[in-house]
Amino acid sequence: MNLDESFKYNGFSGGFTFAVVNKRDKVTINLAKTLYGTSREIFMTQFAQIQSTLATGLTDGPELDMLREACKNVLNDNLEELDDTKNPYYKRINEEFAKVAKTLKNPDGTPLKSEDISSFISTLSQLRKSEMDKVDSKALWTIATDGSANTDGKFSKCSVSSVYLKGIYNSSDQIDNRGTFTYDDNTLVNMPRTTFNGKAGLNFVLARSTIENSSYFEFKALGEYNKIYKNVLPDEDDETITANAEFRIRFAKDFWIPITVKYDIENSNLLGFLNLTYNFGK
Repeated sequence: MNLDESFKYNGFSGGFTFAVVNKRDKVTINLAKTLYGTSREIFMTQFAQIQSTLATGLTDGPELDMLREACKNVLNDNLEELDDTKNPYYKRINEEFAKVAKTLKNPDGTPLKSEDISSFISTLSQLRKSEMDKVDSKALWTIATDGSANTDGKFSKCSVSSVYLKGIYNSSDQIDNRGTFTYDDNTLVNMPRTTFNGKAGLNFVLARSTIENSSYFEFKALGEYNKIYKNVLPDEDDETITANAEFRIRFAKDFWIPITVKYDIENSNLLGFLNLTYNFGK
């Protein structure tokens, strides 16, 4: 619902986005048949036996609580908490793990040389991260539509857009293609306009934080096509093609400063744009 400066109703806006192809959903990803999944399944079977052995004879109380805490920290790879002086069960878990270590293999299939359970858990965590990184490089194709109407229920603006993203394997770079078809009857020139904007290019991650494992400097090289189908103004072209370079610098978790440079191929004009972008939430 839209309100004017006097908080009076003057129309409504709405829209939706639909994922035609979404192979990036980490919530529904199935890692069972991956190298990580099979390695973890074998390890968890052995670890359950270790827990059962150490819990034999224990009843509810401080001892059993210490065992549970130790098992939890081991499985969660909380290395800073794995201190024998704080909890003696860390040492006992490692001793039991050493007994079955010869029956295990590293996640890459090679024989397990280390009998330290912490090292094995860390290796599993790295393998899981590798599998999740592969998800980020898979395809995502969405179609979205939105519009707004006046108080009479007549649409004053509507658009249909499509976004296709596809990561490049073993890198943080990705293909980025976008297109938007727009009908706008609410322009300053008081004439309905029908336009199309299309962009296609590659996005490169130039710098990444080793602590947060997130990018803070990105560069996108792309071509842009603009077409005005209806009510072209006298001082503008109905069709423009530009070569663009976009730089994005992140100063905070959700605060980016994008700088866009466009080169008009036909008219040899160079334009620059500076925007401030803030993302609320994720």
